[in-house]
Amino acid sequence: MPPQYNIYIKIKNFLLLFLILVVATCNSNAQSKVENNDSVNDTIIKQSNQKIKKEKKKDPTQFTSVSTLDTTLHIIVRNIDISRYPKISVVFDVLDMRNNFVSNVTINDVKVNENGNPQIPIEFSLLTNSNRVPVDFIFAIDRTGSMGDKIKAVKVNIDRFVRELRLKGIDYRLGLVIFDDNVTGVREFTDNTELFKSWVDSIEASGGGDEEENALEALRTTTKMNTRQSANKCAVLITDAPYHSYETEKGAFRTQYTANSIASLLDKNDIRVFAIVSPFVYGYTTIAEMTGGKTYDINRPFADILEQFANTLTSLYTITYKTNSEIIPDSMQVQIKVGKRGKPVIKKFALLEVGRKLVIDIHFPSGANKIQQSSNNDIENLAKMLKLKPTIKLKIEGHTDNTGDPGSNILLSIARAESVRSSLIKKGIEADRLTTIGYGSNRPTATNDTEDGKQLNRRTEFVIMQK
Repeated sequence: MPPQYNIYIKIKNFLLLFLILVVATCNSNAQSKVENNDSVNDTIIKQSNQKIKKEKKKDPTQFTSVSTLDTTLHIIVRNIDISRYPKISVVFDVLDMRNNFVSNVTINDVKVNENGNPQIPIEFSLLTNSNRVPVDFIFAIDRTGSMGDKIKAVKVNIDRFVRELRLKGIDYRLGLVIFDDNVTGVREFTDNTELFKSWVDSIEASGGGDEEENALEALRTTTKMNTRQSANKCAVLITDAPYHSYETEKGAFRTQYTANSIASLLDKNDIRVFAIVSPFVYGYTTIAEMTGGKTYDINRPFADILEQFANTLTSLYTITYKTNSEIIPDSMQVQIKVGKRGKPVIKKFALLEVGRKLVIDIHFPSGANKIQQSSNNDIENLAKMLKLKPTIKLKIEGHTDNTGDPGSNILLSIARAESVRSSLIKKGIEADRLTTIGYGSNRPTATNDTEDGKQLNRRTEFVIMQK
C-alpha cells in the first residue's frame, strides 16, 4: 500500500474524531441550556402559583368556579320557601349533563330576580333545617310474592328516611299506591309515619306467577292523587319485575302507556320518578331520566338506598333575600341565573296555597305560654295579612324541644298555640278562621343535642288550611 494512502487514512480518522467531539460538545451545551430554561420555567410557575394563593387569600371571590359554569348546566327551580317571610328562599338544583349535582357553586355565581327586579342575596347554602320545602312522596310498591322482604324493608327504614328529610327542612307527606298486574290499592297523603307504616304492614305479598307487573299504571295513578299545589312531587317506584307496556301484546290489555309516554305524562304533572328497580330493565332508567329522577339497584341494602335517595333529594341550593313587600302576595315570579353564560330560569309560584307553612319566630319564656313583647310585630303583621285575605283559614301548630316530660311538652305546645290564637282574635281575626294543635317534641326539625337545635325546635308554625 503506498505511503501516501496511509497518511490519507490517518487524516480522515482524525477529522472524523474531531467532528464527533464538536457534535458532542454542542449537544451538551444545548442540553445544559434546556435544563436551565426548564429551571427558569419551574421558578416562574412556582412564583405564579404563590401569587395566586396570596390573591385568593386577599379576595377569594375573584377565584370562584364560575369558569366551569356554562350553558351545559341544567338549572331547575324546585320551590320557594316563604316560611320566614319577608325573607324569601329560592330552592334550586344545579345539574351537569349526566344529571349529577354540581357542588361547587358559590354565592357569586348566582343572580336572583323577583318579579323582574334584581335582589341582593343575604344567605346562600345547601338546604338546611331552617327551610320549609313541601314535598309529597308517593310510594308505588309491587305487592307480588318476591317482594316480601322489600316491603318489610320499607316499613323498617321509613322512620330513618323521614328523619333525614325533616332534618334537612323537608315538609313531607307520604302516599301509597299498591300494584301487581293491576293497581290494587291507593292511600292518600299523611304526615303521620306510624299510619303510613300500618298501610305498608297491611300489604300481603303474594302471586306474581307471570313476569311483568303493571308499574306504568301505578305511575299513572300517582298523577291522580291529591298533591299540594305548592309541593314538589316524587314517585318512589319499588319493584323487582319488568312492566306491562302497550308495546307488547299482553301489556296492551292492561295499559295504554309505554315508558316514553308515561314519562311524558309524569313530567307534565311535575312528578319526578325515583325507581328502586332491577338494573337490567332499561325502561325504568328512561322514565327516571325523563322526569329528572334517578334509579337505584333494588338488590342493594334498602337502608343504603333510602339514605342515598334522601341525600339526592336534599342536595339543593337555597339563596335567600329580603323582599320589599310587607304582606305576602298571592303569587311571585322568581328568576335564577347561574354563571356568566348561564341561561336565566324563570318560575312563577302561588304563595298562599293550601298546605303552605309559615314559621314565625314567636318567643315564649321557658316553660310558659305568655307571648313575649319582642314578638308583637310578628303577630301584628300576621293579623294584617289575614285581614287583607279574609277567606284564609290557618292551623296554628305548637312545637317544643325535648326538655322535660313528653306529656307536659304536649300540653305546653297546645297552650302556646292557643296564646297565639287569642292574640290574633284580639286583633280582629274571626275565631272560626283559626284552629290549634300541639305536637310537643314529637316533630323536631333539628337535633335536640345542641342549644341551637333546641331553639329551632321551639317554634310556632302556621299552615294554610283554606285559601
